[in-house]
Amino acid sequence: MTSMKELSFALEDRTIRITAERLVVAGYTGRNPSDVQRHIRELELHGVPPPPAVPIFYDLSAQYLSQSPSVRVPSRTVSGEAEAALIFISSELGEALVTVGSDLTDRALERRSILEAKELPKPIATRAWRYRDVRDFWDALELISWITPEDKTDYYQRGTLAELLRPEELLDRLPQPMRAQLAGTVLLLGTIPLCQNSFSFSQYFACELIAPDGRALRCDFTLEMPHETGG
Repeated sequence: MTSMKELSFALEDRTIRITAERLVVAGYTGRNPSDVQRHIRELELHGVPPPPAVPIFYDLSAQYLSQSPSVRVPSRTVSGEAEAALIFISSELGEALVTVGSDLTDRALERRSILEAKELPKPIATRAWRYRDVRDFWDALELISWITPEDKTDYYQRGTLAELLRPEELLDRLPQPMRAQLAGTVLLLGTIPLCQNSFSFSQYFACELIAPDGRALRCDFTLEMPHETGG
C-alpha cells in the first residue's frame, strides 16, 4: 500500500527530509524460534489468531507515520510497543537511516483482525542515525519503553536488538514485492517482550534506542483517547 508522508530527521551533522512512500510493520521477529512460538501461544490465550507465517509483514499506508507529540486513537484499548525502524533512502541497506518508534495496536480489535488493529498512527522519532554507523554494534543497541512520564526507570519494555532478527536477515525474508521497492520505505523491525507480560493502555508512551556510548534516539508522545462513557 502506498501513500506519501513527508518526514524530517536530524542526523549528527545535518537534517534530512524524506518522502516516505510505504510503511511496513514486521511482526514476530524474535531471533529465537522457540521464544516466538511461545509468544504466539500466549497471544492465542488472549484470543489473538496465530500468524500464517513468521516473521510476518503488514503493508500499511505511510500516512500512518507521525512525528507529532500527540496522536489521536479511536479507542481506549490501544497500546504501544517500542520498535527500531529503518528508513530506506535507496534500495541499499548501508544507506538507510535508523530511528525508534512505536507500533500502536488496538488490542481488542486484534482478536478479530491483526491488520485492522494496526491501522493506527505509528509515531517515530525526529532524530536518526546512519545504519552504517551502528551496524557493527547493532546487537548491543538497547531498546526501552516506559509509560509513566515522571519515572523513566519504571520499564514497560527493556532489552537489546540481539533479541530480534538482524536487518539483513529480515530483509531476506521480506516478500519480493516489498523488497523490490525499498526506496522510500519505513520498516518497523518488531518489538521485545513486555516486562510485566500484560498490556497497559496508558495515555503516555515513550521509548528510546540507546547506543553503548550513551547516545540515544527518543520518541515520546501522548495518546488522545475517547472519553469513557458512564454506565
